[in-house]
Amino acid sequence: MEDNTPLWGRFALLCIALVMNGVLLYLILKGKRYTTITVDKDGVQFYNQYTKTIVKTLQWHSFSKALGSTKIRDLTHDVNKETTSGMVNGARISSDHFQWWYMQDGIPVSQKETFRGAHPFHVFFANRGELIAAFMKGLKQYRPDLKVDPLLFITFFIDPNTYEHQRGKQTITFVAGLAFAAIIFAIIYYFVR
Repeated sequence: MEDNTPLWGRFALLCIALVMNGVLLYLILKGKRYTTITVDKDGVQFYNQYTKTIVKTLQWHSFSKALGSTKIRDLTHDVNKETTSGMVNGARISSDHFQWWYMQDGIPVSQKETFRGAHPFHVFFANRGELIAAFMKGLKQYRPDLKVDPLLFITFFIDPNTYEHQRGKQTITFVAGLAFAAIIFAIIYYFVR
């Protein structure tokens, strides 16, 4: 802020910041948001640690075969890799997530999950890879009849033989991508300069 900003302007900015933080806190504490995902022999459980409530539970026996096709494309796997993309602040972003079907009141319903949590601090999900590996291992153990898209193993760095998360391989890929981007920027800088 500049020194000549009037006092009412500073007060208005403070009020806006307080209201935004209040809304964020309300969504976390009172909303249907979850902070923890548990995968075990019963299924997938979505839990809000702030309100100490279970938001949703999906049991293995409720998982269903794919319907065959959606409006977008034909489904050849029961558990698919889906990619959503769009523009945010002038930049194109994309996110990979899981899509599967489960029975709710006798009707198959699509479920999409990124395994990052449905709260604003999802970037702090440090165990995301292990969580995805546990989910895929649970599918193999409790629902071997469902076909899993092989791209999920590659995208999320899961070993298809052991169902373990390959954190080292993921880190190497990330560092190699950063190094490649740095080299490209250096070449562009050299020729533009």
